[in-house]
Amino acid sequence: MDLIVLASGLGSRLKKINKNRPKCLLKINNKTILDYTAKIFDKFNKVYIVGGYKYRLLKRFENKNIKIVINKDFRTTNMVHSLFKVKNKISSSVIVIYADILFDQSIINLINKKTSNTIALKKNWLKVWKTRMSTNKILNDAEDVKFNRSKIITIGGKLKNYPKAQYMGIIKFKKKGYYSAMAYYKKISNKKIDMTTFINEMIKNNILTFNYILTNKFWYEIDTPLDLKNFKKMKIKL
Repeated sequence: MDLIVLASGLGSRLKKINKNRPKCLLKINNKTILDYTAKIFDKFNKVYIVGGYKYRLLKRFENKNIKIVINKDFRTTNMVHSLFKVKNKISSSVIVIYADILFDQSIINLINKKTSNTIALKKNWLKVWKTRMSTNKILNDAEDVKFNRSKIITIGGKLKNYPKAQYMGIIKFKKKGYYSAMAYYKKISNKKIDMTTFINEMIKNNILTFNYILTNKFWYEIDTPLDLKNFKKMKIKL
């Protein structure tokens, strides 16, 4: 099993708090977000950290089994483009995570047990989001997701009603699924497509199907100064 960490973003919404370094190097209690994520690295055969903005600052994480891969086009592309910068390196199933999230490590164990392309979904997500923004902003910022007893039906897009769960930025691709997704990305030729729209397009066009796990385990995304302030109030031990 391999791991891809999508870490090319600069985190402009954090403003001066994280100036001149990748978003994942934001410090919380004297450790960066990526330091917390690094605790799961030993679960994987290979780890690929896809950097972009100030990527050289990520080099300290590099060793025999952890490689920094560069998305030089990070300013004009999106996470999906970063995902496939690891092309020809993936030799097994792969877990993909966003580099700006903090989460219970056991979520990785849960999704790793699945034998299919799988997306992690957060139950009781609204309680978390209400610490981050107003109700109106939640409706504008959160994304829709619908699922049946086993599979994701649709994902992404604006909310009309609050869904039962929320996308977490943690995905498992089977090896074949990863390369099928890469082939589809080349076909659509849209370097700015966001991840949930891309996944939804693959589902809609029968390129891939995705199962899911539902979890109440801890998860938090750091996007803004308010997110950081509220996270510190929680006094969560990671």
